[in-house]
Amino acid sequence: MDLPHTCDQLDGPKVVWEHVTCPLCAAQDEAEVIQVRPDGDPNTYRLVQCRGCGLGYMNPRPDEASIGQFYPDGYEWYQIPEPQYRWWTRGQEKLKRLVMSHVHGVPPALNRWQDKLLAALASPWLRPSRDSMTALPWQGEGRLLEYGCGHGWYGQRMRQLGWQVTGMDLSPIAAAQVTRHFGFPVLVGTLPHAEVAPESFDVITMGAVLEHVHWPHRVLRAAAEALRPGGYLVVSVPNLASWGFGYFKEDWWGLQIPHHLLHFTPATLKRMLEMQGLEVRQLRIMGRHGWMRRSMATARRGVHRDRLLVKMGKLRPLCNWITNWTVWQNQGDCLLAIAYRPERAAGAGTRHAA
Repeated sequence: MDLPHTCDQLDGPKVVWEHVTCPLCAAQDEAEVIQVRPDGDPNTYRLVQCRGCGLGYMNPRPDEASIGQFYPDGYEWYQIPEPQYRWWTRGQEKLKRLVMSHVHGVPPALNRWQDKLLAALASPWLRPSRDSMTALPWQGEGRLLEYGCGHGWYGQRMRQLGWQVTGMDLSPIAAAQVTRHFGFPVLVGTLPHAEVAPESFDVITMGAVLEHVHWPHRVLRAAAEALRPGGYLVVSVPNLASWGFGYFKEDWWGLQIPHHLLHFTPATLKRMLEMQGLEVRQLRIMGRHGWMRRSMATARRGVHRDRLLVKMGKLRPLCNWITNWTVWQNQGDCLLAIAYRPERAAGAGTRHAA
């Protein structure tokens, strides 16, 4: 099939564009949803949606050998944020450990009555939101793989909370700087990975990562195999069925084409996880106040700049209210799923996800 003339070349090595069938169900029945031309990009990209299962995906897309050209060393999520330490930071981190032990079972256990009291008193202020990916229940030995660790901030937070963290990222430069800056190991590459043994992790996180993946079944299958029985996978992705996408269209912050190759709805995310033998126990639709503000800011520079709501979007309280309203309507910008690998039946041998 010929490529559309709107996909030009970036400066540098040749970009190889590939047409694909639906990455979820392999159907060849797509409907174009929108065409997007980001600022400063010579290309116009097509977002399509499978008529069979509803998954959204970019088509055509850069192949795996070309996609690295869209992630330069200066890519936003490779930049390690500057620490903002205050005089009370160290004490606050100790209190957070007590709260996490009290709420989520993170070791060490609270044996002293003084620690139990401090944890109970601090919990209303320091307990992470249920929508935060730091609010994870302790599992097994606490071995956690952060797939797509980027600048490493999340892995460092989990490490401070007591988890044994290993990172993984496609960028050798990002991996090296995370290890140098934070001190935890980072594997270069993707799943499956030669250094990730079966049943070697208790928890695997994919925070805002799965939408970047060319072959999601391959990655999720390898993740399921790397989990110990009873371990779980945490996935967060933008929600294509959100109010934000319906209203902002190409200005929606969650779209992020061409970096986001896949675009999920609650149904398609659940189906993709269950196809790997995982049991989805939680699937939440969440709001992101920062995303709403960024969508509003982008829209003020785009074709929707004359809309009254967009003009009023400079008001942070209004953005926050709209974000909360979208959650009440089950149309928030973000999805979060927690999917468990089933426990091995008594007497059964090693089980790998199909």
